[in-house]
Amino acid sequence: MEAAKPHILIVEDSPVNREALNALLSECGYDITLAQDLAQADAVLAGQCPDLVLLDVGLPDGSGLEWCLRTKARDLLKDVPVVFLTAMGEKKEIAKGFEVGGSDYIIKPFSSTELLARISTQLELRRKTQKLAALNRELEWQVQNRTRELEDKNRDLRALNDKINSLDKAKNDFLLLVNHEIRTPLNGILGFSAILRQRLQDEKLRGYVEVIDKSAQRLLRFSESVSLVTRLRMDNYKKQFSPTSLHALAQEAALAFRDSLQEKQLVLVNDFEKAPQQVMTDRNLVAKCLGILLENAIRHSPQGGTLRLACVSLGGAAVLSLADEGPGFTEKARLHLFEMFHTEDILKHQSGLGMGLLTAKLIMEALAGQLRLENQAHGGAKVELELPIEG
Repeated sequence: MEAAKPHILIVEDSPVNREALNALLSECGYDITLAQDLAQADAVLAGQCPDLVLLDVGLPDGSGLEWCLRTKARDLLKDVPVVFLTAMGEKKEIAKGFEVGGSDYIIKPFSSTELLARISTQLELRRKTQKLAALNRELEWQVQNRTRELEDKNRDLRALNDKINSLDKAKNDFLLLVNHEIRTPLNGILGFSAILRQRLQDEKLRGYVEVIDKSAQRLLRFSESVSLVTRLRMDNYKKQFSPTSLHALAQEAALAFRDSLQEKQLVLVNDFEKAPQQVMTDRNLVAKCLGILLENAIRHSPQGGTLRLACVSLGGAAVLSLADEGPGFTEKARLHLFEMFHTEDILKHQSGLGMGLLTAKLIMEALAGQLRLENQAHGGAKVELELPIEG
């Protein structure tokens, strides 16, 4: 059975824009309904529920923002994505559009390619959300049914706990398996991209290969973080303690991120005069933790800024600190910093901290240390790692 065409409601008062959108989207296989104002849009919604609404912000009979807020209050329509059409001078309305329930925006005059890509993304998200909701309903039914069975059979707490542990182990085993399967093709990509960079003479093609290499490197780091977080949470990471120079680790980290530092013209200042000569710790874990913090600091630092990496001996601990001149942590971000994924910077179209700080926190816990973060009075963020000197 052929799948139904996605239904898009276009609310646009300009006949030229309305017809242009209709022609473009119809040609791409979408089922289109047109409305020239909010009154017509309300009439359409009274009889049907579209898969997506393409909505002009400024309309003759009212504000598209207010209409979106009012429409989203209806249960039937609350999950329908709304993509705003806004003129170049209406950028100040974009943030408000997200506040009232908008999913995305397109600035007029728009690129057909960008428009189709954004619409496709929102429709795909809607499809996945609906699928997830159906799965959740099915899972809820299964849980309820299972609970009744457990009550009927009077299973004891130990049996239930064993079942949960078994599922948790299966989840962790699955994550480790996925990590292994990702790394295998990545190694091939990285290996051949290195060969291509050496052999290609065309600078444009070399640039493409460098993009592929950076993307693969990023995915590889993510895969390694997933694996490490899983093993730390399973408590099956075998720590190897040895005398370790934090100064040497800092120098190695600076070398590893040299290109990233140079790309943003950042200065990395090291101060290890008061640092202990060595600490008894797992060298690889500390190196991973330091790399995560340095990568985040570089990402959020302004062009031409300064990073300060220092270490002091404090009692029986070594305190390693990294300060940047970036925007610091917002209060909202601080609430989610140690979650596996968070989207604090989505509205700013920036990369979030992802799994980084969670991984760093788990590393410090595994090493009987602490991770602290703060915003500096003069601006920028500061992260501290406290490690016991004697392990």
